[in-house]
Amino acid sequence: MFDQKKLKASRPLVHPLMVLGFDVYQAPVKETAEKLRALKFDLSKVHETTWRGRPTYVVGAAPGDTTSPQFWIDAERLYFVRSLEPSKKDPAVISETIFDKYVPLAGGWLETEVLFLANGKQQVKEEYSDPKANVKLDPAIFDPGAWKAPDWVRNEGGRRP
Repeated sequence: MFDQKKLKASRPLVHPLMVLGFDVYQAPVKETAEKLRALKFDLSKVHETTWRGRPTYVVGAAPGDTTSPQFWIDAERLYFVRSLEPSKKDPAVISETIFDKYVPLAGGWLETEVLFLANGKQQVKEEYSDPKANVKLDPAIFDPGAWKAPDWVRNEGGRRP
């Protein structure tokens, strides 16, 4: 948490989508497995199925189980496509995340759509366009002291145009 551009509080957070969608390609296998186990994925349960016409590995659940924490990996391209897990707020609600509309980029694959569902009903949809790889970033974007309010806040007194 930041206040007046200064870090006031922090806490560790291992986010399953960061591990499954990104870290897994660079982190050591042992580290990734430990994180996934800590996130309650049962790595001893693996089966094959089909997702959107493509062969897929399901890790964390037996065939037909749609309530245990599980993640789905495209069997050919080895990228993350789906996760299911009980909501932390209400275990009766199954949270589902779908990484979709992959495009080849810089020797790998990048999802350009992410869907978040609760009990099968879409809650949020993220769409990305014009992706680029190997872009140099200004280190200042990681410095909270360099942050400033967006123009619409400064120019409109906090009201969106």
